[in-house]
Amino acid sequence: MQKKMYDLTNPQKSIWYTEEFFKGTPIENITGSVIIPEKVNFSLLAEAINIFVSKSDSFRLKFFIDKNQVKQCVETYTKFDVEIIDVSSDDELRNVEKTIASTAFDVLNSFLFNFKLVKFPDNHGGFIINMHHLISDAWSAGLGASEIIKIYTCLLKNESIDVITYPSYIDYINSEQEYMASQRFDKDKTFWVSSFKSVPETTFIPGSVALKDNSSFIANREQFTISKTLLREINELCKKHKFSIFNFFM
Repeated sequence: MQKKMYDLTNPQKSIWYTEEFFKGTPIENITGSVIIPEKVNFSLLAEAINIFVSKSDSFRLKFFIDKNQVKQCVETYTKFDVEIIDVSSDDELRNVEKTIASTAFDVLNSFLFNFKLVKFPDNHGGFIINMHHLISDAWSAGLGASEIIKIYTCLLKNESIDVITYPSYIDYINSEQEYMASQRFDKDKTFWVSSFKSVPETTFIPGSVALKDNSSFIANREQFTISKTLLREINELCKKHKFSIFNFFM
């Protein structure tokens, strides 16, 4: 049976344009690791990952070209193996994670996620999660990783799995189409067309277009620790003024 095809959503289109500009690079990869500080049953952890993917249709999105247009469909879930990688130290784990993060996905006609189990000599370990921005963002990746651990814990304790019913990405696609056919969309369009009658000056991230070998997008993460007191004050400020923490930091 032929799978139903969908257009890209507007957020996906912006990601796709970036992907096309930096074709063949890992610029849209989202990668992280989750380590369990105790001995791990790796077969159950692999099963938990499979259960999560089976319940999350956004992870099973595939992209392809149809009549010169990018389309997407939800692929039927099929159980997959998860490779175990032996590591001897945190530094080696970081090197493995860096290698995975720097490997570009084949964006068309393939799954855009990759899981690896990591095992330390004392049998503790966890997994590395890597996905393309077309199917997830960092926040969703964090939620997914937490859900995998919940499922794994249930399997470990032989308890019934209370899997969250994830909102289907297809529902989001449909809601966007409804919005674009609404009077609200017409009103919003009129506002923005008026706002951009005069196009503002184009801005670039420093260095983003300076080099021809695509090395300019390579970056390192800078980390800062926020005290619980300050975090509580930030939360209260956001709640008072009704905006998100993301917008606050932005």
